[in-house]
Amino acid sequence: MLDASVTQTIAGTAKNAVLITLQVDGGPSLTANGTDSWSVVFEPGSIAQGSRTLTARAADSRGNVATASITVTVQLTSPPMGTFTYISSVDGTSLTGIVHVGANYNPAQPTGLVMFLHGGGGNGTLISNMLPELDSRGWIGIAPNGRLWNLYNQGCPWQWSAAYVDNPDPDVGPGETDMLDAIAWARATYNIDPTRIYLTGFSMGGRGTYQIGLRNPDVFAAIAPMAPAADMYEIFVRRPEPSACKEGMTGGRPGDSAMVDTYYTITSGRFLIENAHNLPVYHAHGTTDTVAYNVSTGTTYLHGYHVTVRNTWNGAHGGDPRFDFGHTPTLSELRAAFPAGYDWAYFFTDVAHQVDGKWFTNQQVGTAGTVEGTADPLNPGQYLGMFQFFERRTLLTNPQTVVYKSYTNTHRRAYWTEIDSARPWEDIPAGIVASRTAATNCLEVELARIQRATFDLGRARLVLASGMPLTVNLHPLNRPAFDPALNAAGEALTPRIALRGNFASLSAVNVTFNGTPVSSSLITQTATEITIGPLPQINGPSTLVVTVP
Repeated sequence: MLDASVTQTIAGTAKNAVLITLQVDGGPSLTANGTDSWSVVFEPGSIAQGSRTLTARAADSRGNVATASITVTVQLTSPPMGTFTYISSVDGTSLTGIVHVGANYNPAQPTGLVMFLHGGGGNGTLISNMLPELDSRGWIGIAPNGRLWNLYNQGCPWQWSAAYVDNPDPDVGPGETDMLDAIAWARATYNIDPTRIYLTGFSMGGRGTYQIGLRNPDVFAAIAPMAPAADMYEIFVRRPEPSACKEGMTGGRPGDSAMVDTYYTITSGRFLIENAHNLPVYHAHGTTDTVAYNVSTGTTYLHGYHVTVRNTWNGAHGGDPRFDFGHTPTLSELRAAFPAGYDWAYFFTDVAHQVDGKWFTNQQVGTAGTVEGTADPLNPGQYLGMFQFFERRTLLTNPQTVVYKSYTNTHRRAYWTEIDSARPWEDIPAGIVASRTAATNCLEVELARIQRATFDLGRARLVLASGMPLTVNLHPLNRPAFDPALNAAGEALTPRIALRGNFASLSAVNVTFNGTPVSSSLITQTATEITIGPLPQINGPSTLVVTVP
């Protein structure tokens, strides 16, 4: 019997085989890992309940094929959970998912929400280890199914959407917005505390946790990717899945176009990791995982270690210069560069590509199967668990410093800042580091490849009034700790600066740039927004001062 609610690995052996595939009830073929000793991993929810026939096919170099079949019973052994239906805000499609209401939920009190993203081949399910944690806290857990994926009919073995990215291709769909719509459903249905919304997921769901969380850092109190694929280029180079899966989510192969490359990049957590400045991250991974590879030998990029604690990543995937991106930062490096930001923890245990129940709650140091992790500061001698990490963190709604990076014109806003990229969908990042100082009514702003930067003065707790000039100090962004692709040295930086607020009572403003008055023709003012620019090229420290006569 197989439990449909947990990760299952089907394994076997063969002689002289060059390719092993596995089918469930004659469906699409899944390419196995390995040949002499092979395995296929099934995500929770990916095998329907009932009697199922698994057929392995082994092919040798001469084209000879041998098959072997077994029949298994698939059952759901975890406690039953409810289902929910919600409507897509994009196209009105009716979508479904799993919901669990914590036993101690009190509708009179705002409570936490945990959304779990399923992996490739799976659909909405909540890992059984999560349920007692939700029960004890009275939190709500949801697991959206996503959409039935048309790529399944083109040879991809994954039936449910796991892209977690909005793609105009109808075979992929609005995978990110669908997940955000599920959160909106939960908030409309239950008494959810908006400062306690948490995101987690396994495998492709872990990848989705990184990409959705890092693209929308002001939505979540914390995220917890489990065994995520943090680099989709590495997955393309190494993984054996059919091209219908690997290329379907991105529209092609790396190098086909700038837009295709942008999709590979924005579905890779490591290229957006700077956005975790105010977003706490708990990364859980197995140390023998060869799917989202995290083993010290066998490949150049480790999807767990190289986004958290090891700064040894330099070089191309498989020696291919197309995929030589240089060194991108780890969370530990970012924390060292920004001591006031990058709150993160990790727990790596001795498992393969599967969910480990030890990740969800505190574990004693030295527990069998544990390898390394973050010590719990409140409980000496214990590794910090995911739910302990969650419950101690609430959404930072108005941070002192905002760090935001984007490759598109669809993800622009974080907290009190908004950016318009000068080069969207070119696989070239734009970025901002903005800090506010209310005492001096000042913004310190570093920019890269931004044609317009907008600041919400109310959320930033700054003012624009008579006798209170607003100073905006501008600099080109050049942070050695960041992805080197953010270094836009030599590129023209002539941004517009926009201020949002209640300006209905202001008849006009005066603006200087580096002490020189800015022409009124470059200033546009409405009751809610003042836009200045484009400014002269910023090659070094520059100062914009806005005053009310």
